[in-house]
Amino acid sequence: MYHSDRTARRGAAAIEFALVTVVWLPLLLGTLTIGTTMIRALATIQVARDCGHMYARGVDFSLPGTQAMVLELGKDLGMKATGADPPGDGVVILSSIMYILEPQCDAAGLYTGPVGARDYSQCINLRRWVFTHRWTIGNTALRESNYGTPDPAIVNGSTGTIATYMTDTRARMGAFTLLPVPQVGQPGFQAGQTAYMVEAYFLSPGWSGSYSYSLF
Repeated sequence: MYHSDRTARRGAAAIEFALVTVVWLPLLLGTLTIGTTMIRALATIQVARDCGHMYARGVDFSLPGTQAMVLELGKDLGMKATGADPPGDGVVILSSIMYILEPQCDAAGLYTGPVGARDYSQCINLRRWVFTHRWTIGNTALRESNYGTPDPAIVNGSTGTIATYMTDTRARMGAFTLLPVPQVGQPGFQAGQTAYMVEAYFLSPGWSGSYSYSLF
């Protein structure tokens, strides 16, 4: 009789364990997945910030040594060099941007007519946000910039500079609201100044991926 009761208790415990497992195992797996994703998201933010600090200070990301630093920053997230086979799990997009107003067109000689009656039809990107530089490191097929992509035909393949940013519509940005539109004589970010933006994206297993940007 004692043996029978002990066996019954073991059977009941096994059933209870199975029932509890149905509940807590998915919770445990979900917690691990969310925790891993949060860690990768924080790491993505750090990569974007670190690259943004360097970019705003004039670091040249077209140099192999500088690119190696970016790859080191993203190494734990699976980032590999551009063109790697197999490709990596991350991409960093660097963009220099500017807003064009009449003083910039004047300085470039993109006008006709006298002061007060000037024709700026030559200054194609007047009152537009434009890219003045673009460089991408990593798996370029993963994601494009949230704010547009300049036509590769106008981007210098060796330096990333865009010489025709005032006169070529292909240098225009997409929708951009991270900075207020500059106005002549108003405080704040000025037309003709350069802002430096870095976007970072890394794949996350079982998740859509982590994205972050920094703007300096």
